[in-house]
Amino acid sequence: MYKCQYQDLLIYKVELSVCADSIIVYFKLGMKIAKREHVILNALWIALLTCSTCWAQMIEVVSAEGDTVVYDAELGAELALSIRADFLDNAVTGCVFYLALPNGFFALPADAPFSQGELLFGASEFANDLLTQGQALGGPAGMDLLAYAVVVGPGADRGRSGWGELARLVLKPLRSGTASIYFFQSPIYATQVVLADGQEERFFQRTRGIDIHVKKQTQVDDSSRRHRWGAIKIQAVHRGGQ
Repeated sequence: MYKCQYQDLLIYKVELSVCADSIIVYFKLGMKIAKREHVILNALWIALLTCSTCWAQMIEVVSAEGDTVVYDAELGAELALSIRADFLDNAVTGCVFYLALPNGFFALPADAPFSQGELLFGASEFANDLLTQGQALGGPAGMDLLAYAVVVGPGADRGRSGWGELARLVLKPLRSGTASIYFFQSPIYATQVVLADGQEERFFQRTRGIDIHVKKQTQVDDSSRRHRWGAIKIQAVHRGGQ
């Protein structure tokens, strides 16, 4: 069994000290640039986001083919997205994220929006819901939030590391245009991981969303009206009278 050495404790103490000092520095900076409303809360959030030693690594949403931009999505057609993360060497036991997407732009699965990926497969789900614009207090304007939170239970395989798929999502575009989907961060909705001790939390160092371009629906030009239903019925009546 591994025994913690004095050098490890010293390094850990130094890292905590550096992180704490950085948070204090950036908190003071945040107090200067944060808005008057909720100034302390906003300043603390700026400090935590800027202190990179408190972060984990990367999370992104891509198409099934791995693209960060989809140019040819079709109205009403299923579009599969993958939420992938890279924990590097961090032993992660849980993750929570909030995915923002334009209100009413997509049709979602009736029950749980997300299905589990292999990275935290077997974890217990604590959130797998759609928070509409009216339900997401303090959420981004004109956007819905998809909430997903999972935690791996006790056991030898509790801590997961490395790169892989966290979850999958299937959408159906309801209108043409461009939709940007991204990970939303705020003091209320934090995208982060929980380490294997079940207590320490870390923000992702980098998040990356996806842009989806939905093609306009094209209509077949039938200026002669010969193939429209009304014209077909008239033709049938005339033929029947012959």
